[in-house]
Amino acid sequence: MCFQSWQRLLDWYARILGPAYPRPPARPSVLQRECRQLASMMRPVTSVFVLVSLIVWSLDMRVEGSDPFVKLLPYYPGRHAYVSVASLAAGSIFNGLLLLSTVIFATLLFVVLFRFKLRRVCIFILALAFTVAVSGCTVYIIRAVCARYRVPLDWITLGVFSYNFVAVGLATVYVESWVEVLDQMAQHWGNAILQIHSRYILNGYLVLYTVALCWPFCCMHEWTVWTTLVLLIIWDLAAVLTPCGPLRYIMKLEERRARSGLAAFELPPGLIYETPLFRLGTGDILFYGVVLGRAASVSFSSTVMVAGAIYMGIVATIWATLRSDRHAIPALPIALVLGIVIYFCSHYVTNSYVQQILSLRTQI
Repeated sequence: MCFQSWQRLLDWYARILGPAYPRPPARPSVLQRECRQLASMMRPVTSVFVLVSLIVWSLDMRVEGSDPFVKLLPYYPGRHAYVSVASLAAGSIFNGLLLLSTVIFATLLFVVLFRFKLRRVCIFILALAFTVAVSGCTVYIIRAVCARYRVPLDWITLGVFSYNFVAVGLATVYVESWVEVLDQMAQHWGNAILQIHSRYILNGYLVLYTVALCWPFCCMHEWTVWTTLVLLIIWDLAAVLTPCGPLRYIMKLEERRARSGLAAFELPPGLIYETPLFRLGTGDILFYGVVLGRAASVSFSSTVMVAGAIYMGIVATIWATLRSDRHAIPALPIALVLGIVIYFCSHYVTNSYVQQILSLRTQI
């Protein structure tokens, strides 16, 4: 009986630990592959969410607006002693139309560059925008955080750090010859540091660029942000789905070039996050981060709920794209609508309910 007990025990351990020699890895199922692809697409979104939340919490940003961008728009409620709902709505619509006109101008400019294949001009414009956004965001946030928490920092150290940080980012993202040389060296030598460059540093700078573009929206007044996002949802639907939409024109032009055997316009880095399952624009991730930044200025629970709603919206967009006969579906409407609805529900319903429960608990 003792021998049989030990034999059963050894058989049980063998079933748990497996054979002595490792088996070849099993091929992943379709569900596992799709889950991995979906997770790879969620990484930049999650990184932007974490960084935007940390910035909002570190600088103690408020829904009423924060420096330095809240006073730069034409209409700012803080300039007036009394603000009516009508004037607040009209001023927010004016600010939103002004911001939307900037987005429309950038889109039409990209259509012209795409049509005539002016890739170097496009890279120059993107590199200039990267330099202004990343350097300004880096200098201001580091200086503000150090001043808030009384950390000594001189301008010389900050300037040298910012210069080197932005210079490395420009070379990593936009100097394609340097990136190709490093990738070839990594493949030839098998250097782990160079492989980390190609996988993480490039994507990290793209995430930081997106966060730098989110930062001005996080500083604006709440009504201006929501009005701008509603106008952007309408613009995104019109740009992709209508026959005369600029993004639809780009997709048709790309298909026509592919059928004719012409060379396609290779997108410059920084515009698209390529994944095996889906292509997500930098602008889409940018406005996901804007919604989450507004939630982070309210409470931690609102941040978690809005992040979950945006994730659900992204998954719903992918599901609709895979089951649609269209080549692309706008990535903003579903996720932003869910995020905005959950934001208002958490801000005006859930948070007050939680506060009442906590107040009752303290009284008991």
